[in-house]
Amino acid sequence: MDIRIFISRAFWMIFLTIVIACHSSLTPIASEVPDPTLSNPIYAQFTFDYGVKGVAPIDMTISELTGGTLTEESDPSDANNQCIKLDKTSTDATNQLSMYKDFTPVTQGIVSVEAKIRVTDTSNWKQFSLFANTSVEIAGVIIGDGGKMTAIDNTGTNYVLISNVQVNRWYSVRLVLNLSSKTYDVYVDGTKLIAKTLAWKNQSTSPGQFARMLFRNCGSTTADIYYVDNVIVTASNIPGLVYNGGTDKTNNTSGKLIGRTCPTQYFISLPIGWTPTKKWPIFMYNVHDGWHGAAPNDGPQIFAQKRGNMPFIIVTVITKSIVGNDNGYPPDVLNYCNTTSDQLFDEIAVIELFQQIKADYNGEDKFYWDGFSACGHAFWPLVMWRPEFIAAACVSAGNYLGNGGPNPSDLGRGMTSKGVSNAPERINLPVKQYTGEYDSVAAIGVTTGKGMWQQFMNAKATCEAHGYTNVSIDILPGVGHTVHFDAELAYFYAHYLSTHPTL
Repeated sequence: MDIRIFISRAFWMIFLTIVIACHSSLTPIASEVPDPTLSNPIYAQFTFDYGVKGVAPIDMTISELTGGTLTEESDPSDANNQCIKLDKTSTDATNQLSMYKDFTPVTQGIVSVEAKIRVTDTSNWKQFSLFANTSVEIAGVIIGDGGKMTAIDNTGTNYVLISNVQVNRWYSVRLVLNLSSKTYDVYVDGTKLIAKTLAWKNQSTSPGQFARMLFRNCGSTTADIYYVDNVIVTASNIPGLVYNGGTDKTNNTSGKLIGRTCPTQYFISLPIGWTPTKKWPIFMYNVHDGWHGAAPNDGPQIFAQKRGNMPFIIVTVITKSIVGNDNGYPPDVLNYCNTTSDQLFDEIAVIELFQQIKADYNGEDKFYWDGFSACGHAFWPLVMWRPEFIAAACVSAGNYLGNGGPNPSDLGRGMTSKGVSNAPERINLPVKQYTGEYDSVAAIGVTTGKGMWQQFMNAKATCEAHGYTNVSIDILPGVGHTVHFDAELAYFYAHYLSTHPTL
């Protein structure tokens, strides 16, 4: 036999062996139908990067916590990433760990829920399940079903998705729900892995909607760990969006709302002429109460009235880190703040709300960050912890109780558990404080005590010790301790125009 023919045949035999081996591990299903979720807007997103290691996440509800712990921890593959660790230490089969998240029900269209998952044992069940309400399960996968990953349809039959689930490997699993037909598809690492669309479990009795996702490390006689990360929910029809505008108090605000991920209380006002076809800047105002009352407590309302034709989406975040005020937050938030700090809750609240508003209203990739007086307790932590999310920051006479130095012990109230960011965006981030000439609590020029002028100097020193180069203060003549509405809007708008030269 010609040696070239022999080599060619040998090559193809090896190639076919590899293909068959790969096919036995993954069984992709060829389909001419495009993925129906690719254009879906994000309904909710959980990265778990902002929580505190060793503490249960505030943006999930923890239940059935027996025989182990459920906390945020470092990714075992990447120390710079955080994820959820459902660590079942018990060998008692009746013990299990669960976390879930409830949403305003999505009742129309196509919904996808994607999560990264990783296990340390493949012989026992770990669940990733979706529900139509708080009790009726409709879709999901079982990881570790006798060494496999399976999904259950209305008949209760298991369909093999991956022939062998490997331990200590991340898989990206996406469940795609069709709410009208009550069916779903399953994608693993971007590949559709079922030969036919599955009927929902409880199809005949469940409403055609999505309202809950759940992750559970189920009862078994094996101690094992189930990791969850990067959960993204998309929906073709998002309920509860607020489209409002104008300049009068009755029409330019949504009323108090709650964030879909972190239980953040907020108000929103869209600018005149808002449309989903273009990008819009987001102005996030950190306040300790609502969109009501007299100034300065009604600061967002006044900003909305003064906004005029400026393009800002104004979002009022009701922060927790105001001295002596729980702001009406529920016990789980207060308990989380007691375990960590008010500032660490506010970090999650602000960033996750920003991501929600950005997705819902076609917002830009960074937000304008603002506050007044005691709101500085949330203002400065975000400036120092998350500069990569901020376009520009401006505060009116904000508090900062740090000492003004490079060490964690210098950072002040609620911040010593977390160091200052080293993100490159911090270097040139514009940060401004406005202080009135007659501000009685500022004590301008006084370097002793806790006057707000000296507090700003300490904040500036802390920032500059960590590489910030654009932190400044302006003293405004003839005014006292108040929100400097016109100066702040002018500051933000000038920055917006300078970064959008084609406008």
